Amino acid sequence: MREPEPETIDRARKGDLRAFESLVRDYQADVWRFAYHLTHNRATAEDVTQEAFFRAYRGLGSYKGQAKFTSWLLRIVRNCAIDAYRKTRRETPAPAVEQRQEQRPGPSPGAEERARINDAI
Repeated sequence: MREPEPETIDRARKGDLRAFESLVRDYQADVWRFAYHLTHNRATAEDVTQEAFFRAYRGLGSYKGQAKFTSWLLRIVRNCAIDAYRKTRRETPAPAVEQRQEQRPGPSPGAEERARINDAI
């Protein structure tokens, strides 16, 4: 990924929405691809992309230019993907737990039931 013009970043940091929209247009496809690579889910990648640009917009004032803009932006994407993963883990039970519950044996047959089984044999 190529780096944006420093002037574009400066204008966006100062609140120029057109400059920020330019950054979104320039990096949206790359951000989505990275989000999809991390999540392996198209819908989640779209959500992560949207959240990442929202966080980037809110946090643009904290970008000091010490690191590449793309590194800063992709770090935000990574953090959003981790948050999305954590959210889905909280919403769905772990497969191992479900398996253990399914494999639990039922109650052992009582004396009467054992006698009926033995009589049937």
